[in-house]
Amino acid sequence: ALDDATLLSAEFHVSLSRAVLISYGQIEPLVSELRERLRAAFRPPKNGGGAERSLSFGGGWTVFANDDRSKSFVSLSLGDAASHRQVLRGIRATNEAFFPLGLPLYYRDSQPHVSL
Repeated sequence: ALDDATLLSAEFHVSLSRAVLISYGQIEPLVSELRERLRAAFRPPKNGGGAERSLSFGGGWTVFANDDRSKSFVSLSLGDAASHRQVLRGIRATNEAFFPLGLPLYYRDSQPHVSL
């Protein structure tokens, strides 16, 4: 069983995009655009409510493979709809930054998850 201490000590990440190759000249404009769009996506609401800042795990384990099937990885599904919505906001913001540069967008049938 996966206990809280093990989960908190694990290195994990949430993917908001596919792995992409960019030119040196695209780095600064892309980073700037990503910062702006992700800040806007996760800005606290003006009504004073707090922005969602944590993810709930527990939707089950899944194994994914990269596009060329050369690597696979284990992931933990998100545990609730709020966590799912939060990650989808990040994916949309990232897609909006990628689109003008012609970079591939995230998978149409995205399955937000935490990679371990």
